[in-house]
Amino acid sequence: MAHLENRNYGIDAFRFVASFCIVVVHAGYFDNLPSVIGIELRLMSRWAVPFFFIVSGYFLAKNLKSDDGKFEMQILRLFVILVLASIIMLPLIIYQNGLVYAAKHLLSMRLFLGEAYYHLWFLSAQAITITTIYLLNKLRLNKLFSIILIFSLIIIFADSYFPKIKPLYELSRQMCAFVFIYIGFYIRVKNIRISKKLSFYLILSGILIQSIESYLLQEYLGKNAYLHEVLLGTFPYALGMFYLSKEIISSSSVRFCAVNGLKYALGIYIIHPYFIFFIKKLAINYNMIANSMYDLFVVPLSFLSSWLLLLALFKLVPFVESFLNAEPTLLKRINKIIPLPDPIEISKK
Repeated sequence: MAHLENRNYGIDAFRFVASFCIVVVHAGYFDNLPSVIGIELRLMSRWAVPFFFIVSGYFLAKNLKSDDGKFEMQILRLFVILVLASIIMLPLIIYQNGLVYAAKHLLSMRLFLGEAYYHLWFLSAQAITITTIYLLNKLRLNKLFSIILIFSLIIIFADSYFPKIKPLYELSRQMCAFVFIYIGFYIRVKNIRISKKLSFYLILSGILIQSIESYLLQEYLGKNAYLHEVLLGTFPYALGMFYLSKEIISSSSVRFCAVNGLKYALGIYIIHPYFIFFIKKLAINYNMIANSMYDLFVVPLSFLSSWLLLLALFKLVPFVESFLNAEPTLLKRINKIIPLPDPIEISKK
């Protein structure tokens, strides 16, 4: 059982819900449902990745100025998880793209850019952003935060509001991580609080703005409404969900989601593409699932399958949990082999 002492139940519960929304975004375009349903399902789930970034920044803020090594170990943890996730996805990468493709991505810097498999960009962007924040702070270059933040917002909205250019799209996702992680840092450092009522207003306004944006952009700029990563409305939507999560009152259902969010959200995020892929295989290649049924059930089946597999693995093989989450004992072993630089020495350079 995961330990929830001194943790925020609501935030951990929302991690579990957010992991479900990630599956929605990755499941496809729901082609056999009315387009408005498919578009809104994806838009309604877009808060999840920014939420994870905000939470990351919020909890890491307290360790930024410390010299006890916690922040450095967290950076190591993020990169270790990225490598482990890439290894976990290796069989599917080889099956879909062959050994040559897998080798190119796993034996090069592409691995650290999250290019081993499409959803791993999130782990890469998080690790790179946290490392950047750490280095700028240690090198006393904090004034660059504002410049990077402005540049990031320009890239994000250029990607959102103009025809998609792949290099801009990839850069936009990295910049998205910086913006939302920095927002989490800023909220924690400045101790910014808002009421639950305002949280609901932010959520509702964000959902409405996102919908209006997506249809206007599709109508006038030819932007596919299914493909948006971050829109203007995503900001109030994700912020509202974050603040609402902090205000959730503990209950049996909240505790249930909190325990599962703490233990399994990361694992669900990493392994769910396996189940989406094989369920789609059954539906399309083998006609074992009707197309209309596929669109209705691919998300809950993929989510539940991922969750249940992790439940079984963590219970039967406890090491898997430590391995998948890169827990401190594993990090200490890695740090003995490849020691992290002394933060004090970095700050002196």
